[in-house]
Formats: sequence, C-alpha cells, structure tokens
Amino acid sequence: MGKRFKVLVTVVMITLLMNPAAFGWGNPPPGKWEKVAQTPPGAKIIVYTKDGAKQRYDFVMLDDDVLRCANSYSRDIRIERGEIDKVIAVKAGKYAKHGALWGAVGGAAVMEGMALKWGDIDGIVGYVMLACVGAALGAGGGFLAGAAIGAPGETIYISKEKALAEAN
Repeated sequence: MGKRFKVLVTVVMITLLMNPAAFGWGNPPPGKWEKVAQTPPGAKIIVYTKDGAKQRYDFVMLDDDVLRCANSYSRDIRIERGEIDKVIAVKAGKYAKHGALWGAVGGAAVMEGMALKWGDIDGIVGYVMLACVGAALGAGGGFLAGAAIGAPGETIYISKEKALAEAN
C-alpha cells in the first residue's frame, strides 16, 4: 500500500506542477469584468484608479461603460471602466464571521473533551459553563484568524497594464 500511495502522490504533484493555472485560485484573467458583474449589490469593494487613487465603496452595478458604486454617504459614484486599474472584493467580514462560528464550535468541543478527560466537573452546569468558556475563546480566536485571512480581499478585476506592472 505504501508504494502505491507514493506513486499516486508523485503523479499528482507532477500533474500540478505541469499546470501552473491549477494554483491560480480563481483570479480573473486581466481585462475581464465577469467577476465584477457577478458581485452582489451592496458588497464592499476597493477600487484602484489609474491616477493612483484607492477608494472603498459599496458595489451598485456594472454598466457597459461605467462602474456604479456608492460611497460611505450613499452618494452615487460613477467610474469609467477605462479609468480603473484594479477592483478588490472585501472579504474580511465574511471570513471573520465564519471563523467565529467554527471557532466557537471547535472551542466548545475541545473544552468538553477536556472536561470529560478531567472527570472532576460537578454536574451538567459545570459542563455547560466549560462549553461556554470554550465557545467564547474559540469564537474570539476564530474571528481574529478569519479577519486576518480575509484581509487582503479577492481581486475581481485587474487591467492588463496593472497585471503586467505587478508581474515585474
């Protein structure tokens, strides 16, 4: 079994190394607007323009010629497509929520496991209290970890010029 497993791992690694696009994690090809068009209205985005400006907006919609957004004062902003270098979807909040949820579940499970191993806990109230403490600690850690993982966001558009500049 060990020899077959090594052969399988070797074949998979060679296949992945021969196809560098397998490591792309879904970044859009330069100059394509499909991911921006699929963005739900109200989603937080960061727009980099060719003049070097970087602004945070709420996505409204994508027209043929302009990207429509709303600023923090709900004012309608229109940016021509040709003026945009890069658009990033902000994901920190989403990842933080998921991290908090899974951290709470994991923290409660770990504390309950430790309580069962210790065996010195008095009654069901003791187990519930330990589970609550574990859930709180896990939720806090999961929230911070999720926010850190999602902090860079996801590039949903990049111009060809910006992609070439970042590659060099």
